[in-house]
Amino acid sequence: LVEDDAIVAMMEAAQLEGEGYKIITAMDGLKAIEIVRAKAPAVDLILMDIDLGGGIDGTETAREILKEDNLPILFLSSHIEKEIVEKTEKITSYGYVVKNSEMTVLDASIKMAFRLFESKIKQGEHNNALRASEARFNMLAEQNRTIAWELDARGMYAYVSQAVETIFGYSPAELVGKKYFYDIHPEKGREEFKIAIFSAFERHERFSDLENPIQTKDGRVIWVSTNCIPRLDADGNLTGYYGSDTDITERRRDREALKKSEEKFKQLIKNSYDTVVLLDANGIQFFVGESGEKIHGYKPEEVTNISVIEMIHPDDRAHVTQAFKNVIKNVSGSVQYRHKHKNGGWVYLEAVGMNQLDNPFINAVVINVRDITERKRAEDELQKSQRRLNDVIDFFPDATLAIDNEKRIIVWNKAIERMTGLKAENMIGKGNYEYTIPFYGERRSQFMDIIWDSASDVIEKYSNIITYDGDSMSAEAFCPALYGGRGANIFVKVSPLHDQKGDIIGVIESIRDITEQKRAEEKIRNLLREKELILKEVHHRVKNNMNTIFGLLTLQAAAQENQASRNILNDASGRVRSMMVLYDKLYRAENESAVSMKEYLPALVNEIASIFPQKALVKIETRVDDIVLNANLLSPLGIIINELITNSMKYAFAERNNGIITIIASKKEDGVSIIFEDDGSGIPEHVTFENSTGFGLQLIKMLVQQIGGSIAIERTCSSRFIIEF
Repeated sequence: LVEDDAIVAMMEAAQLEGEGYKIITAMDGLKAIEIVRAKAPAVDLILMDIDLGGGIDGTETAREILKEDNLPILFLSSHIEKEIVEKTEKITSYGYVVKNSEMTVLDASIKMAFRLFESKIKQGEHNNALRASEARFNMLAEQNRTIAWELDARGMYAYVSQAVETIFGYSPAELVGKKYFYDIHPEKGREEFKIAIFSAFERHERFSDLENPIQTKDGRVIWVSTNCIPRLDADGNLTGYYGSDTDITERRRDREALKKSEEKFKQLIKNSYDTVVLLDANGIQFFVGESGEKIHGYKPEEVTNISVIEMIHPDDRAHVTQAFKNVIKNVSGSVQYRHKHKNGGWVYLEAVGMNQLDNPFINAVVINVRDITERKRAEDELQKSQRRLNDVIDFFPDATLAIDNEKRIIVWNKAIERMTGLKAENMIGKGNYEYTIPFYGERRSQFMDIIWDSASDVIEKYSNIITYDGDSMSAEAFCPALYGGRGANIFVKVSPLHDQKGDIIGVIESIRDITEQKRAEEKIRNLLREKELILKEVHHRVKNNMNTIFGLLTLQAAAQENQASRNILNDASGRVRSMMVLYDKLYRAENESAVSMKEYLPALVNEIASIFPQKALVKIETRVDDIVLNANLLSPLGIIINELITNSMKYAFAERNNGIITIIASKKEDGVSIIFEDDGSGIPEHVTFENSTGFGLQLIKMLVQQIGGSIAIERTCSSRFIIEF
């Protein structure tokens, strides 16, 4: 609990502890930051007052705390001004409670803040999981490591596809028009390679699976397989080459590692990602490629002369048997199944069969088997990612939907189901887009025009009902058909949906039910009107009370026979009158916390001087600049001026009952200067602020110190007081 008022802090802490909360109290912002940094005791939630007296205020304290730790901060303040509330919402969005609210309201707000914080943490976990899944998906999508390119007749790159950055490390801009094909060949053997290639260029040769090394931007050497054809003009002259490079570094390394094998065919099978299995008409394996060991762990001799069905998962045997029968009937197709691994687990395989039983040289059913375990895992992860994405979308409190360019619905979350009563299974993939625009009649037609027509005249035509934010647009409306006819006030926002290339592939739309918000806004407006009436009544009563106090003091002074007592009471009534003038000016001002000195000081001077009998004989001159000060400064200034005028009217003109009082208030570069001067008999040399026994001068000195200013007395032919602050 961050609260600078000790009594309020004790009261609020006691109430909260009564609800079961453990309270740590900080009296200022710096102490609150220190407690959070210490992390002992641990803090779960912060109730933050906005006005913390001196030092940093509550909003700045909140910013510093959030730099230290991600904590829910609930603002608790007597301020209800819109700009204050909006300022706190820019810092954190866990709530704003007006001071002196019922404890049930504060307790509910705290619990809501905890729920919002918990939801935010869970949302972050969802987003992290989604990003991890998308990263895995992108990795799988880039497995085809092939670069397309185009050379001019000189061998300089005229075009390179974007994949070059992933494989070679160069961006297309670093190669096109700047490097020749041989520039990225390793320096060793570069000249020989250049001569050989240009010799082939002269013969307009095609290249097929030409293996050659490439030195990447970071200095590594990789191997690529080059395929290209010459580009000739109408006269048969060479203008360049079209081609592609496929990264075969891994494949080349594998192949070179298998050069010790005696049979090239077996080497290729062993090195392949796939394996070949030969079956007889009864499904018995009589040949299994060596690469099968990499897939399922068994050596060829361990699975030879065994029925292939015995190695298949029981749940998959029926459809594999049917697939084998189809191959016998020369019906082609692939089948996926789980194959027993030697370690006791299962691997996913994909098999494609071809009937060669009638071929006298083969006499077998030839099965090409590929390990798809990683692919299945990736597919499972993709499905999980899609499910998580759907869960996230369903978690959105706003009704959310998306429509593709064919005007088919592709997203329809739970919130819009509740709002419209239409289930996702009846909407997804269908052209029921008319339901997705929650306006009716002409308004729906207008919104549909804007969604599907990008013409500028559409924007101009409907700009009076639609709000634009970049390429997004939004509007508010009341829709009577929502919630089964109950209707609702809604806020609709529509934005374009882009693919990875940035092309628009549809629109995404969110619909927020703002019915309660509208009701709350109306309630707030009514409360504000009620508050204004109450404030007017309060102002009226305060003014009457102050007037009563002034009257009582004046009557009491008149009733005193003792002159000293009468003077004391008159001085007190004068001080009350100065506060009455300030209060009256503040009450009438547009800004009830500040008033211009130009309005305040002349009125105050005339009010004070009017109570003295020689007022008509004393001329008062005022020259006051338009300087706006807040009440914290004006109140002590009014009492100071009251003391100075009272002193002059009592003593300065005692011998002649006439004179001149001059008051000058001006704005200086670094503050304000006030000069008070009379042409009376002057103040004796021995009287100073330091040694004065009179209450008036002591009070003036204390009040000047209170506003952080200074005061000096100049004694010439008259008395002059100079106040600066």
